[in-house]
Amino acid sequence: MTPSLPLILWPAPCSPALLGAGETTLDLLVVHDCDTESLRGFAAELALRSVGDGERVALAVESIERPDAALEAHAADALALPDVADRGRARIRLRARLIPAPRAPARVRCFDLVRGDALLRSRAVAVRAPDAATLSIAFATDLHLAAIWDELAHAIARHAPDLEATFLNPRVQLARLVATLNAAADRGELDAVVLGGDLVDHVYRVPRGRISGLGDESNVSLLIEALAPLRVPSFAIPGNHDFRLCPWRPRSYGLAELGIPAARLPVLLRAAGLWDAWPMRVADLDALRSHEPDGRSALAQHLLQVAPVTDQCVTLGALTLVFVSTGRDLLPRWRTLERARLPALLRALRTTWSYPDLEGLRDAQLGAIARSFDAAAQQGRGVALFQHAPLLHPPERGAV
Repeated sequence: MTPSLPLILWPAPCSPALLGAGETTLDLLVVHDCDTESLRGFAAELALRSVGDGERVALAVESIERPDAALEAHAADALALPDVADRGRARIRLRARLIPAPRAPARVRCFDLVRGDALLRSRAVAVRAPDAATLSIAFATDLHLAAIWDELAHAIARHAPDLEATFLNPRVQLARLVATLNAAADRGELDAVVLGGDLVDHVYRVPRGRISGLGDESNVSLLIEALAPLRVPSFAIPGNHDFRLCPWRPRSYGLAELGIPAARLPVLLRAAGLWDAWPMRVADLDALRSHEPDGRSALAQHLLQVAPVTDQCVTLGALTLVFVSTGRDLLPRWRTLERARLPALLRALRTTWSYPDLEGLRDAQLGAIARSFDAAAQQGRGVALFQHAPLLHPPERGAV
């Protein structure tokens, strides 16, 4: 799915620009393939729109120039994607001034980045109150959002209505979470949300053979829509499911965790036309694939829509937030697996569908974590480290 240009890579819904009260300068990292005049025309239509009350803040373009390394670091992973790095596409720093400066919030305010009435980036900018005495962060993980749960909800409503009250649809649960978080924000009790991976259950709504690249076939879009009403900034790291390409068949899931008794499951799926008597099919392995048919990483939509980096370090008040990705499932890349990890993977095959072994942290990540902790200590800040899976440091040799 090729993104339209110009494309604003940063800030993003789960990697926002953080402004202090009274700050009026905003930098955007933009990828484009148009001339300067057209680019200025695009930039002239940009504005911020407050989430919740809709207040608009105009953006006056001050400069269009090459981005520096610090700005590009905000989108390092997305910049490496073929959709972004193709020849003929340039990247620039668009520096804009906010007119007028947003009013100082009691705690925090989030703004969408819009072009006219069109939404470009939801909750891409957050303005924090000056000298906030406390810092309150909510943490949520394993959202596992996917269209397949709505299909099952429809099947339950039609064929097993007595289970409707106990079926835990992740989309409904996420809507309740957003409402709860907004209520806390309205009471002045919340500054930010951290999403700790497995945001979607799998990237695409359709099997691999039916991916067209046209239209909206992605669960990532569902995630962005579900988070759009959230009135506090959010930060996200990917989990192994965010690397997974396509859905398993419904009978392959541990649906008992969603409130469907195991004894009722075959009857329900048969009635809904979703049952398959085969315990395993080759196509089920698509659920663990981490690359699209054209070779592009399945994480590409996460990087283009959610957050343009898998690892980031953010200063929020007196706290440094360090986010690191523990990677994807090892099973899809067994051919290039580090030899030292083969025995562990073989032992885990029986349970790998539920408890997959992940790639773990690379040496470069460990170095970045150490530098972040050292810098925070020198500045007198606290540190919070977030990752999806338990910490694991595999040997570098042979890793991909």
